[in-house]
Amino acid sequence: MPAVFVLLLLSYCFSAVVPAAFASDQIDTAPIVQGFEFEQEKQLQGLPRPIRSTGRLTVYKDHMYWIVEHPVATTIRVDGDGIQEVVEGEGKLVSGSKFVARLLMAVIQNDREFLKDHFEASSCTIEAENCTRFIPLSQQILDYYQDISVYGQPILNGIVLNESNGSITTIKLSPQKSSEE
Repeated sequence: MPAVFVLLLLSYCFSAVVPAAFASDQIDTAPIVQGFEFEQEKQLQGLPRPIRSTGRLTVYKDHMYWIVEHPVATTIRVDGDGIQEVVEGEGKLVSGSKFVARLLMAVIQNDREFLKDHFEASSCTIEAENCTRFIPLSQQILDYYQDISVYGQPILNGIVLNESNGSITTIKLSPQKSSEE
């Protein structure tokens, strides 16, 4: 199940159009908690070079949009119901993605209660920054991830996913400037 999260973030085959219902009902009216630009690099076990993508992450109180702009446009909505691929202007829920969506929202929004229930936390250092490493408590998560590290204070600067298969995904985040600035 958690593998769906990484696969969706790296997928390159969906439409970049945000559905009209999402745009009018949530994007235009919901207050943005945080907006980021991201650079993602996935080093797959056995491949000499990593796969890279860039785009935007917009976080709201109860949902977020992960919009890949390069190399191929992709839009993914993450909320309490799960992960939705945006294809031809419609959100299509990915089966079995509810826990993964909750996990992703908890990591991005620093939901300490959820993280405490599912992970053991320890301190670490990444790129000379203090970070928190989350080690899964359940075998279900350990089947996919050895650990998840987050760094940046007070604003999240990055996430590193160490997968059990030896692959590593690094997501660097930088605050997105408001269009009003």
